[in-house]
Amino acid sequence: MPPEIDSDALLELARNNTAGARSELIENITAFPLADHNAMSDHERSLLYDILNSIVHDAEMSVRLTMSACLAELPDAPRDLVRLLANDAIDIAYPILTKSGVLQDEDLLEIIRNRTMEHQLAISVRRAISEDVSAGLVETANENVIGSLLRNQDASISRQTMEYLVEESKRFDSFQEPILRRRELDPELVTRMFAWVSGALRQSILDDWDLDPGVVDSLLQRAVSREIQATAYAAADIPKSAQLANTLVDADQVDPVLMLKTLQDGEIALFIAMFTSLTKLDGEFAKRLLFEPSGDRMAVVCKASGIGKAIFTSIFALTRLTRPSDEEMEAAMGKSLIIFNKTSRSQAMETMRHWKKASRDAAWTQR
Repeated sequence: MPPEIDSDALLELARNNTAGARSELIENITAFPLADHNAMSDHERSLLYDILNSIVHDAEMSVRLTMSACLAELPDAPRDLVRLLANDAIDIAYPILTKSGVLQDEDLLEIIRNRTMEHQLAISVRRAISEDVSAGLVETANENVIGSLLRNQDASISRQTMEYLVEESKRFDSFQEPILRRRELDPELVTRMFAWVSGALRQSILDDWDLDPGVVDSLLQRAVSREIQATAYAAADIPKSAQLANTLVDADQVDPVLMLKTLQDGEIALFIAMFTSLTKLDGEFAKRLLFEPSGDRMAVVCKASGIGKAIFTSIFALTRLTRPSDEEMEAAMGKSLIIFNKTSRSQAMETMRHWKKASRDAAWTQR
C-alpha cells in the first residue's frame, strides 16, 4: 500500500525554510510512488507538484538533485518545473535532459543555444531526438557534441543536415565512422565520402554497401569534382599545401603518378599546389586552366611537363567542374586528346613560355 499523504504536514514543512525541514519535505515527497498513476489521485499529485514548484528556487543542490531524478521519469511532470531544472547546473539538469519526455523541441533548442557544452552533450544522448533538435546540436559546431549525436542511433537527422555533416567529415575525421553507420546515409553520400576517408574506411564502405562498381566510379568522380570546386579557390588551404608541394618538388619526390593519386584521394589543395610547382605556372593561371570547361590548354601544359596521356585523361575527367552529358564529355576529351597527340613537347614548352610571360605581364599591369 502506498503511504497516505498528510497534506497539512507537507504544507507546514514547505513553509519552513530551514535546511532540516527542506530535507524532510523532499524525503517525504520522494517516498510517494509518483510514477504509479494508480497509486495517487490527481489531487494528490497536483499537491505534490505545487509544493515542489514552490521550493525549487530556494532548495539546496541535494534537494534539486533528488527532484530532478524523480521528475525525469514522469510523463506528466509540470513542464515549467521540468524546464527550470533542465536549465540548472549540469549535475541537476542531466537526468531531465537525457530522459524527460516533457521537454519539447523549443525547450531543448533554447537550452542548446544558451547553456553549456555539457547541457548540449546531455541532449545529444536522449532516447529520441527530432530533426530540428539534431540540426540545433550541429549548429553548435562543437566536434564532441556532433560526434555524440552521430553515435546516437535514436536521433533523427535530416538529409540537409546529413549532407552538411558529410562535407564536414573532410575536416573532422572523428565524424567519418559514425556517419557511415547512420541509417540516413544513402549511396550517393557514401560515395561522396569515398574521396577523402582513410583506406580502412574505404574498404569498410565496399564491404558494407552493396554498390555497383560502375556507380561507385561515376559517383566518385562527381564527388571529387565537387571537392575540387569547393577547394579550388579556398585561399586558406593553398599556402600550407604549396609549402609542402615545393618541399616535395625540391626533394624530387613529385611525379605525375603521385600527383594523380593525390587528386584521387581528395587532397585537392595539395594536388593544385603540386601541379603549380611541377609546371612552374602562376597559381591563379594554373587553377583556371585546370577547371575551365575545355581541356585544350591543360593538354598543352601536361605535354610540356612530361605528364603522360593516361594521367592527363584521368586529371581531365576528375577536374571537370560542370558535369555535361557523357557525349559532351567524350567530345571534349577527344578534342583535347587530339591536341595532346599532335603537339610535340618542344612546341608545348614554347607555348607555355608565352603563357607564362603573358601571365607575368598581366600581373604586373594590375599592380
